[in-house]
Amino acid sequence: MATFSDAVLIIATAAGPVLAVQAQTFLERRRASNARRLNLFRTVMATRGARLTAAHVEALNQIDIEFYTPARLFLRQNPKFRRVRSAWKSYYANLASTYPDDAAQEAVYLNQRNELFTDLVYEMSIAVGYTEFDKDEIRKVSYVPQLHENIETEQTIIRRGFSDIFSGKKALPMSVVEFPFAVAATEPPTASATPIQTDAKT
Repeated sequence: MATFSDAVLIIATAAGPVLAVQAQTFLERRRASNARRLNLFRTVMATRGARLTAAHVEALNQIDIEFYTPARLFLRQNPKFRRVRSAWKSYYANLASTYPDDAAQEAVYLNQRNELFTDLVYEMSIAVGYTEFDKDEIRKVSYVPQLHENIETEQTIIRRGFSDIFSGKKALPMSVVEFPFAVAATEPPTASATPIQTDAKT
C-alpha cells in the first residue's frame, strides 16, 4: 500500500525532475520535523516523574515551535498540533500562577497541575502517533527512585523558604544554643557587707 511520501514522489517524478527534487526536499524536512516531535515527546515522557530537571523544562519550552504549522493556501493547520499547543498553554498558565500558601488550596492546586500535565502528554502522544496511551497510564506509570523524589521535595522546601524570607513574608528563625564564653554571674551586695567609712567634719 502506497504511503503519502510514495505518492508525492510518484507524482513529482512523473511531472519532471525539478519537481522530483523539490518533493524530495519537502519529504526530508517533513521526516526531520516528525523526528524532532517524536524525540520531544519521548523526553517529556521519560522525565514526567522529574519535572524540575533541565531536560524536562527544555522540552516543554520547545512545544510551541515543534508543534506549530503555519496556515497555507488550501492547507489548514494540523488540528492535533493545535490541541497540543492549547494543552501546553493551559498547563503553562498553572505553572506561572502564584503558589498558594494555604494547605487545602495547595492540594487542589497541585492536583489541577497534574491533570493539566496529563492532558498535555496525552495530546502529544496522539499527535506523534502513539494512539494506545490512555490518561491513566500517563498519570500512574512512572518510575522515580525515592532518593530523587526526596531531593526534589527538599529543593522545593528550601527554595520556598528562601523566597518567603527574601520577600519579607517570614523572618529568619534564630536561636542561641550556647555562648562562646562563660558569663560571670553578678550578685547584689548583701546586708552584712561592711559600709564604706567617710570622715565627717563638724
